[in-house]
Amino acid sequence: MDDHRYDESEKSTIEKFCEIASVLIIIAVSAYTAVMWSGIPWTIATHFNAQGEPDGYGSKWTLLLMIVLLIIMTIGLLVVAKYPKLFNYMVKITDENRETQQTHAIRLLKVLMLEMTVIFGFVQWGIVSSAVNERQAFPNTTLIGLMVVIFLTIGIYFYRSIRDK
Repeated sequence: MDDHRYDESEKSTIEKFCEIASVLIIIAVSAYTAVMWSGIPWTIATHFNAQGEPDGYGSKWTLLLMIVLLIIMTIGLLVVAKYPKLFNYMVKITDENRETQQTHAIRLLKVLMLEMTVIFGFVQWGIVSSAVNERQAFPNTTLIGLMVVIFLTIGIYFYRSIRDK
């Protein structure tokens, strides 16, 4: 057995929730895209300016690429989270703080995974609904709010990591 690997049996409720919710979001986004596929024009808005107006266009196949990237990102974060002993930490790791620091780091990865899955899902939904409904605006204020949540999550991790050094 690999000495650097995380014991999966010790997953917390929040870790399990983040994993399950991320998978469910991927399934929902994929299903939504599949259901809407026939109504999506071949050329869609793929980028939006600060006012939420389209300023970049591409093929509707970009939507499938986004789903593939979301799946790769999620699998990548799940794999990386299995090896917390290989992470770089903000504090010196000792026998006394190892378990706590690794728990904080794994939880950070799982929560960020969920938050990024929500963002990808929101962007995918926005692009699809914009294309199908021929709306010219993308609700970017929600996206900005979601980005703030990511920075808050990282800030909480920094605080807890330093507090528990």
